Amino acid sequence: ALLHTYEALRPMNVPLEKIRVDMNDTKLAPNTGISGGSRCHYHAGNATIDAANKLMAAMKKEDVLFLTADHGCDPTTASTDHSREYVPLLIYGNEIRSNVDLGIRSTFADLGKTICEGLGLKNSLPGESFWKDITNV
Repeated sequence: ALLHTYEALRPMNVPLEKIRVDMNDTKLAPNTGISGGSRCHYHAGNATIDAANKLMAAMKKEDVLFLTADHGCDPTTASTDHSREYVPLLIYGNEIRSNVDLGIRSTFADLGKTICEGLGLKNSLPGESFWKDITNV
């Protein structure tokens, strides 16, 4: 999905920061059970990795890429409900430090606060920025 979106928007010169992809079809890609590790997920994962590599290669020096999710699902439970309280967060960019352990954050709002700081935006959003923890500048 990310690769197709990236390729479709490239001729329109859509900036990378404007691209948002949300894959949310639990009928075709269920969250749990044996099908949670199915060939469909394997191929979707490979397509996502391929697209992410192309996206990273197209980034400018000052760009930062945040990859995360809005919820987590435990593949070992019978439910397809959101059953995990933590979500992954991967951050990539030329000015981003490698191997930074941000620990378990108290709120997902920290990401919004961090992005605002990175963009130089003053705000009164909840959360605590971790911008200084991840940047080389």
